[in-house]
Amino acid sequence: MKKTTFTTLLVQEHPTEFLLRRVTIGLIILSFFGYVYFVSSTVINIIARKEANTHTASLTSSIAELESEYFARTNEISKQTSESLGLVPVGEKHFVTRVVLQARNTTSADEI
Repeated sequence: MKKTTFTTLLVQEHPTEFLLRRVTIGLIILSFFGYVYFVSSTVINIIARKEANTHTASLTSSIAELESEYFARTNEISKQTSESLGLVPVGEKHFVTRVVLQARNTTSADEI
């Protein structure tokens, strides 16, 4: 009895399977790096927003302090202090007006 051996390929690869595998792996790697990039940029934006809010709060308190100092100093000004600084009351008031130029209708009644 004669022994025959059959060699059969158990796996046959489609011609485009190699290319599709590489494209799929490339897309997975690209997606991973895109995910890392977007998550890190989101975290950085959150940190920047918190720092901006802190800076805004400190500026707001500085402005409030300056406003209270302004109001305190305006209450200190009197007629005597203004005269000592060289300010004098306004005499006769003159107002300036500007003449408004108006367009004239230069078309005749017969024109379309």
